Order: sequence, then structure tokens, then C-alpha cells
Amino acid sequence: MSKNHVIDKTNKDILRVAVIIEEGIISAAYSSTENIKLEIVELDKDYASIEERNAAYESYNKDIALSPCEYELILPGYYESLELEEEK
Repeated sequence: MSKNHVIDKTNKDILRVAVIIEEGIISAAYSSTENIKLEIVELDKDYASIEERNAAYESYNKDIALSPCEYELILPGYYESLELEEEK
């Protein structure tokens, strides 16, 4: 992980979940608590219709046990690869 993505381990009040995806496949999931059920929904436009994708969002928006939360997308090496492409 690059210096820009240092994890702050001092804030223990925030529950965290991390999911590692390689080539579109989930390879690992980590949580700061054992008492959690992680649901990952992939809505790929190549096989899920617009109606199915909308239904997924609607289902989670109506679920009173859940609320939207902030997330961080980390792409190790992505920005470096862009710089290499610009140099060509």
C-alpha cells in the first residue's frame, strides 16, 4: 500500500471492513469486529439489467437496519500506471 493510503489504527470507535478484490473476484474480507455480516453486491451492466440494478439499490435504501456510509476506494498502483501511460 502506498504512503497515501496509511490506515489510521488509532481510531478504535469506527468499525471497519476491508474487502480485497483481484481481477473482479473477492479474494479476502477483513473486519474490525467479529459480529458482522458482510454483503457484497456486484452490479455489472454486462449481466444485470437496469431494472435489477435499480432493484438492488432500492432494496438497500429501504432496509431500516442499514444506512449509507462513507467508503474509500484504494487502487494500489493505479495512479502510477497512469503516469507511465502519459510518458509513452
